Amino acid sequence: MGFFDKLLGGTDKSSLKNQMKANEASTGYIKEQAGLAREDLMNFAPGAEANRNMGYQGALDIYGQTIPQQFSAFQQGNVGAQNTLLAGMPQMQNAILGMPVDYSQFQPQSIDYNTDWAQQQLPQYSTINDAMPPPQQQAPQQNPLAGYFNGRGF
Repeated sequence: MGFFDKLLGGTDKSSLKNQMKANEASTGYIKEQAGLAREDLMNFAPGAEANRNMGYQGALDIYGQTIPQQFSAFQQGNVGAQNTLLAGMPQMQNAILGMPVDYSQFQPQSIDYNTDWAQQQLPQYSTINDAMPPPQQQAPQQNPLAGYFNGRGF
């Protein structure tokens, strides 16, 4: 190489080769870390599925506990309406015949219901620490590019 080639760059490809090596090392490191992240995610999946299923089951349990209460209130209201109609029949007859109407026959009725079903507790969910497997004794992962740029003044 001549003086001008060194000064202006010429055909020196060393920095290109170094960059290509750095790119390969970087790509390999990213792929390795993606694999580790996937493994970590798969370790969390069973706990997440169990927590989801416990939540669904809790919702179904609450729903199942409300159904008898709904039917009970409906039935009590229906019976109360029937009793009011029955109590009103003689009064309609009295009104038609011109006799005095006794409004005391029409009494409000209360409907009894139980709200104990609304007092719920959350199921015991798995925590992240429960879902994680015990740590394995491995050498710490080092970034292959850790000192690459700093060592060359970049």
